[in-house]
Amino acid sequence: MNVVRGKMSLGTGLTLRIVLAVAGMLALSGCTNSNNSSARTDDPAVSQPVSPLSSATGPASASDILQQLLATYRAAKSYQDEAVVKLSYKANGQEMVQAFPASVAFERPNKVALDVYQAKVRIDGKEFKASIHDPEAGESLDGQVVVRKAPDVLKLSELASDPLLYDTLAGRPRRQPIQLELLLESRGLANAFAADVACQLLDDGVTHGRSCRRVAVPSPGGNFIFWVDRENHLLRRLDYPAAALLPEVAQDPAVSELQLWIEMPGAILDGPIAASRWQLSVPAQAKIVKSFILPPRPLPSQLFGKEPSEFFFTTLDDKRLTQAQLREKVTVLCWYHDNPACEATLHQVALAAREFKDHPQVDFLAVATDPAQISGEQVKQTLQGWRAELPVVRDFDAFGDKAFHIEFQPTVVVLDAKGRVQIFQSGGNPELAKQLSVIVERLLKGNDLAGEIVAQAESEQNEYNQLVASGGREPEPVVELAEPVIRRRSEPKHIQLQPVWNCTELKSPGNLLLVPPVNPDDEPRLLVCEGWRTIAEVSLAGKVLRRYELELAEQAAVTWLRTTVDKAGQRYFVGGAPLSPQWYLFDDQFKLLRAYPESMQDTLRITDVQLADLDEDGTAEVLAGNVGLLGLHATTLQGEVKWRNRTFPNVISVAVTKPNDVGSWQILVTGEQGSVLPLNRFGREEPERKVANWPLARLAVASFPTPTQAAMVGISNDPQGNLVAVGLTTQLRECWNYQLPPGAHQQPIEPIASSQVLEGHQGEWWFAAADGSVHLVSEDGKLHDSFATGSVLSGLAVAKLSQGGLLLISSTSGLSASQVKK
Repeated sequence: MNVVRGKMSLGTGLTLRIVLAVAGMLALSGCTNSNNSSARTDDPAVSQPVSPLSSATGPASASDILQQLLATYRAAKSYQDEAVVKLSYKANGQEMVQAFPASVAFERPNKVALDVYQAKVRIDGKEFKASIHDPEAGESLDGQVVVRKAPDVLKLSELASDPLLYDTLAGRPRRQPIQLELLLESRGLANAFAADVACQLLDDGVTHGRSCRRVAVPSPGGNFIFWVDRENHLLRRLDYPAAALLPEVAQDPAVSELQLWIEMPGAILDGPIAASRWQLSVPAQAKIVKSFILPPRPLPSQLFGKEPSEFFFTTLDDKRLTQAQLREKVTVLCWYHDNPACEATLHQVALAAREFKDHPQVDFLAVATDPAQISGEQVKQTLQGWRAELPVVRDFDAFGDKAFHIEFQPTVVVLDAKGRVQIFQSGGNPELAKQLSVIVERLLKGNDLAGEIVAQAESEQNEYNQLVASGGREPEPVVELAEPVIRRRSEPKHIQLQPVWNCTELKSPGNLLLVPPVNPDDEPRLLVCEGWRTIAEVSLAGKVLRRYELELAEQAAVTWLRTTVDKAGQRYFVGGAPLSPQWYLFDDQFKLLRAYPESMQDTLRITDVQLADLDEDGTAEVLAGNVGLLGLHATTLQGEVKWRNRTFPNVISVAVTKPNDVGSWQILVTGEQGSVLPLNRFGREEPERKVANWPLARLAVASFPTPTQAAMVGISNDPQGNLVAVGLTTQLRECWNYQLPPGAHQQPIEPIASSQVLEGHQGEWWFAAADGSVHLVSEDGKLHDSFATGSVLSGLAVAKLSQGGLLLISSTSGLSASQVKK
């Protein structure tokens, strides 16, 4: 069963790899109304006033406008347009605009013509035909063309059942064309225009000469703005929250004024459509398949597992380094020349070499191919300028070409202790240093990586040939994920929330930390991550007491905090951000004491940090989970490495259990496969564990003592793709599960909190959802409740005070506190 999810590429090249996300970005669900925002024209960078039209020309409320929009499309017998997706931004002040086809023609019950990004789809009522072509690369998926029987009635799932086709049609907005979602049943749209979404009516705008009513549908990443024609209720344009959908572009400091939208010029309903519009020619040599098959990539070399022919290099002191001298060691060779294209790769190779600089069985060599008239001293200076500290040898006799058949530089070749080629990679990538570290470690253990690579390549090629010969896989049933929008404010049904205060002084309040008091009778200290580089201290009466401006490097950020007290009673804070390259240690007044790692040349990619006293000496160590093949790092507060564990090379979350009756505790790590890896305090792992049918992404341990059932909570997905919170015992056995709203947060929120504030229960779990709602489940699973805040959530915590529980929520509406009663 396929789960329809998002795609991370806009279609500038043939992107055929499906990138799974927790959920989509947009759920177009029903709305309320309000007003404001300036009038707009079809130029996203220009605003012009538009004379208001009488409400008699169409529905007046945001909800009514969207209801009418949906009704208009669902009643249409046919539809056609010449839609275009546009991307606009400034790069170093220079305006850049790109346009991509996204046209749709449709006739009920089962005719469609799509020209979207690199995909063409034609359904003429009898046959379903599709092709994917990248004009830049001249590729057409190895000549594949999909031909199969047309459905009697077209549904969106018919397009989504082919993962490669869906991936191409979805493009950067991570959705199939919005026109199809309006014309056909969609889980997102069906919920969108009939439910409790906090949408907003904006001022009118004009696009392509058409006067439109504009409705903003809020999502965790920002507003989707619908431009609805006043006259005929057609969608003329849809603006996407560009920064959320193109984060790598938005985060580029050279980029400004980023815009992403689709416009539908020529959109008409129930007009004549030429029969030729439904046709797609099939080349005589095409490979006919029922669904697209991703062709395997050919191996970059035929030398895997083999010794190259005889070769030697020349050292900088004019000595010969022979092939035989490299045996008995794992040797990493990087061919390069004095060209900027080689600099980044040599830097990555040097980073990996630092990790093995004292290992007697590992050598790293930079193989220079510059002509002989370039002196050895010049070669050394080039590497020094690139910050690549590597031993250098020269390939004067072009053995890179003759023995290794290298066509491009840079190229990295890894030889095992028998001199056989185990890895061959042309070009570089930002993860190369970490990949080389893992490769070398595995070769030192005696693993045959080349054998694995060759066997996998042969298997993939055989499977591909068999699939093509049989016409490919049958289209699979799909689960269409609903998408998150911000829900209208609502109240819980079983508990009482009495508002106490709302602090609007903070700019962008985020994650919260309650610091335990030294005296148990005192109130905890409330700290708020404000923006990216400020910590605000707020009283539990809602007053901002002080702000701490963090002394960080220019690009550094802190969006979460952990705290500990050492054996001398000194309090410390550890901070960082999602995928942060370092964690930062602060004293109790947030003076920066150190960053780990110290050098930005040897960075982390942090996903989670927990504190645990590994030495049991009264001072905690830092456990930093990372992706990018870095695994789990255990480090002292002083930045000294205790140990590393890469059994899970990509760590999603880290949890530290409480000591049991005999004082035993564990570190629990979740990875990309959904299983749990237990580690002891020395970093030694036990066998992986799975939790029933729940692949776990995030795992959290309760803050309350002596739970009767759910001592932990995991976040998972059910077979329908829904997010589910799973209550877990100390033995990782399921005791309850609770379905959460769909979607991923765009704010760097820590979405799980635990407390012990409700009478009659041993404790409670709180969950912040992407749609702005908060969900409560008692640790025994007997009580559950929810309510919507009407805002994008960015922080969640619960304080236990003498007068009762205080629920603290950060959001786009500010920082609020409510007393919790059952």
